[in-house]
Amino acid sequence: MQGFDIKNYFLTTAFLSIVPQKAMEFFEAKFLKYMRSILTLFSLFLLSSGMFRLQAQETWSLEACIDYARLNSWSIKQAEYGILDAKLNQKQSKFNRLPSVSGGINAGFQFGRTIDPTTNQFYNQRIGFNSYNISGGVNVFNASRVNNTIKQSNLNVKATEKDAEKALNDLGFQIAAAYLNILLAEEQLVNARQRLELSEEQLEVVDKQIAARVIPENSRLDILAQIARDQQGIIEANNALEINYLSLKQLLNLDPNTQMRIQKPELSGIETMDPAAFDLEAVFQTALKSQPQIQAAELREQMSGLDIKIAKSALAPSLRVFGGLSNNYSDQAIEVVDYISDISTQTIYLDNNPVQIGFPSQTPIFSKKSFGDQLSQNFGQNLGVSLSIPIYSNSSGRINVERARLSQLNTQAGYQQLRQNLKAEIQNAIASAQAAKNTLDAARLAENAALAAFENTQKRFDLGAVNSFEYTTSRNTLDQARIEAIRARYQFIFNVKTVEFYMGKALTLE
Repeated sequence: MQGFDIKNYFLTTAFLSIVPQKAMEFFEAKFLKYMRSILTLFSLFLLSSGMFRLQAQETWSLEACIDYARLNSWSIKQAEYGILDAKLNQKQSKFNRLPSVSGGINAGFQFGRTIDPTTNQFYNQRIGFNSYNISGGVNVFNASRVNNTIKQSNLNVKATEKDAEKALNDLGFQIAAAYLNILLAEEQLVNARQRLELSEEQLEVVDKQIAARVIPENSRLDILAQIARDQQGIIEANNALEINYLSLKQLLNLDPNTQMRIQKPELSGIETMDPAAFDLEAVFQTALKSQPQIQAAELREQMSGLDIKIAKSALAPSLRVFGGLSNNYSDQAIEVVDYISDISTQTIYLDNNPVQIGFPSQTPIFSKKSFGDQLSQNFGQNLGVSLSIPIYSNSSGRINVERARLSQLNTQAGYQQLRQNLKAEIQNAIASAQAAKNTLDAARLAENAALAAFENTQKRFDLGAVNSFEYTTSRNTLDQARIEAIRARYQFIFNVKTVEFYMGKALTLE
């Protein structure tokens, strides 16, 4: 320490011998003017960014942020559309139990040698025709294919709902992380402002010591440099706060220009928690019942079992009842409307003597059938039963059954892998919470030690026993310790909340 004082003394003497007193006063005046300009510009920046208009801003809690995201996030909307699509498939599978009915109308002309559809006679002329039909049928037996499809669609709706819940949980975690980052940035901004206040107070002490000729005049340069660094720290902390707010607004799908302020919850109760109390197996068993991705995987495993039954139904006979109605019209259809009576004579010879004999005859009079008469006369009906027995289809049916079984095995393997991943995530969450607790305890010890050292250095500095460089070094050590303690605190809170989430608790900071 004595060697350092001697060196500082010679440096100070040399500096004072080179720079005249008037030059130093000019330099200090310019420097202070520069610092005032920075403070003025920074204040204007804060006013333009809305930091001093917090009373007019809306205050958001973590729960309010998650609720807003549930209604406005596009990823959540897509998940909800998936649910609606699954419900449409469910409705269609139920409607498959009902009969199917279809109808048709044909109209056209036939040319050349054609058959009249109403008489089945050949004509060599243009024929205009109309035909009408309606048919329907219903499945009587198909090896429970329809019933199993309905069961599968019901399970699919529930699984899709769990997928949407998982999407909301993932988004909630991102929002919680952004929320805690804002709280961290706000504390760091407060800490930066406090550092600036302390440096300005210390500058007053240094000015008094210089006036009393306890320390040389150039000692205030270290404090001025520290003020500049503190001012820079405020700007950086404010920038970090603005960026974290922007990240939260993006997650909420809010306009970036929206004025927003988050609610600062009481977190002291969380800090007293002991992660060693978390039991891995107990948390894992709770997570199996509460995590939507596990529930969705269980439902899809049941669906894969129904896939096998549906594939097997294609190998069984199916019975179907059908019926239909038909009618047709032709513009060449004719009917007899009357007869013309007449007697025709014919000469025959009896014993070589001509004899005339009269034969009565009737000539029919034809007329085209009317549209209504044709519909009445050509009306046809059919009703029957169709039995389909699969005999051989290139083994496609049996291969489909094997594919369904293989799909079930793959689904079961995916379910077990998901369980394993969940257990690993819980292990990491508990281990991270324990590590964060140890880091927080160590950071607080370091902060307390740095605070004690700084308070001692400050007392000695006020008495002129240490120089400004030692004082600034001690200040920076304390500031860094406080920053690390703040970071460790919020990291521990996030890790604890992660474990609590696996325990089935809602994402909240209360």
